[in-house]
Amino acid sequence: MTEFSSIPTCQDYLQKYLRQLCLRAFRKDVFTQIKRLLKPESVSAALAGEIPLCWPSLKGALQTQHCPPYIASGNRMAVKHINVLFTWLWEWRDGRFERKGWDHKPYRLLYQKSFEVITLIQGKDAARQWKQGLKDSFIQSHWMLPYPQNNSFMRKSKESGQVMWWSSVHRGMDLYYHELNVFDRPFPASYIKHHPTTGWSPSQPSLAHLDYTIEPEQRLLHLSDPELYQTLRDLQSQWTSPDRPPQRPVHQSSRVIFENQERIQNPFDPITGPVETWSISACSRKLHPALYKYEILHHRRQCVQRRRHPSSYPDYYSDTEPEPPAENDEQTSDEEGIEPQKARLIQYIQQIEKRMYELICRDLLVFYFIVGAQYPQHSDYMTISEVNRPVES
Repeated sequence: MTEFSSIPTCQDYLQKYLRQLCLRAFRKDVFTQIKRLLKPESVSAALAGEIPLCWPSLKGALQTQHCPPYIASGNRMAVKHINVLFTWLWEWRDGRFERKGWDHKPYRLLYQKSFEVITLIQGKDAARQWKQGLKDSFIQSHWMLPYPQNNSFMRKSKESGQVMWWSSVHRGMDLYYHELNVFDRPFPASYIKHHPTTGWSPSQPSLAHLDYTIEPEQRLLHLSDPELYQTLRDLQSQWTSPDRPPQRPVHQSSRVIFENQERIQNPFDPITGPVETWSISACSRKLHPALYKYEILHHRRQCVQRRRHPSSYPDYYSDTEPEPPAENDEQTSDEEGIEPQKARLIQYIQQIEKRMYELICRDLLVFYFIVGAQYPQHSDYMTISEVNRPVES
C-alpha cells in the first residue's frame, strides 16, 4: 500500500479491496459457524464466502431439516437496531458488549488490521471514512445476520435449539421491488449502491424477511495478485500522466430512490370520478403515488440501459461490480414494456397537475374578487376562459 500512498485513486482502489475482503471474511465466518447445517453441495461456496447472506440464498444452502431459518423477533430482543448490531459484530472499542469466545474471529481481526493500516498510511479520518463505507455496504447487502450473545457468536433458541438469525428489513425498498415486478434474481452487486443505509429494522409481523438475493461485492477479490498490481500501476500512470490534470475526480454519490414511505389509502374518503372533478386534496393524494411509480420505471430503464451499454471507464469509486452487457444489443422486452407505461403515467401526471393548477387559479380569482384587486393578466396566471377550459384527453 505504501508504494501507491501518494496516488489518491490507488488508495481508493485499495480501500475498496480491503472492504470487500473484510465482508467476505465475515460471510466465511458465519457459514463456518453453521457448517454442520449446510447441504454438502453448498459447503464449498459457503465457506469461501461466495453465498450471500440473504433469505433465499441462505435457505437454499441449509439442509431441509434446518429450514426455514429461525428469525429472532418480539419485544424482548436484545438488539432492535441495525447500528447496534453492527457495533456488536464488528467494533472492538465500544466498551459495551462482551464477545467471549468470538472476539478474535478472523473477520474481526482483519477489520481491525485494515483500519490500522489505513490510519498509518492515510490518517485516522480516512480510516474512519473507510469504516463507514464498510458499514454502509454491510447494511445495504447483508440481510440475514448472526444474532449474537455475550458468550456466543450465534445464539440459539431455548425452545427449539435452532440457530437464531437477525433479519434486516426495509419496507420502502421492499415496496419498490415488489411494485416494480420486473427484476432479476439474484440482483447484481451493482444495485447495492442504490440501497438506503437508513430506515432498516428487525423482522416485523408484516415483513419477516426480504425475499430476494443480492450478489455480494467481491469483484476485486477475483483478481490475481499480478492483475491487482497491474491495475494499481495503471492508475498510477493515469494520475501522473502529463495529459491528465493531477486532480482527484469528483465522486458523485449514487442516487438512492428506495427511501419511500408506505402509502396508506383512506377507505373513508375514496377518490372517484374523472380527474376534472377532483379536489386539490384528491389531486395531491393521487399525484404522489404516480410520481413514485414513474421514478421506479425511470430507474428500471436506467438499469437496463447500463447493462446493455456498460461504461468502458472503470468506476473506481463504486464497490459494486459492473453490470454485464446483454447478449445482444436489441431493445429488451423490459424496455418495450417500460416505455408505454412511462408514457401513460406522464399523461396521467400532466392531467393531475393541470387540474391542480386550475383549482389554484380559481382560488386566486376568488381572493382578488374579495379584496377588490385587479386579477393580474400575464403568463404566470390563467384567465377565466383558461380556467374553465376542459382538460384535453
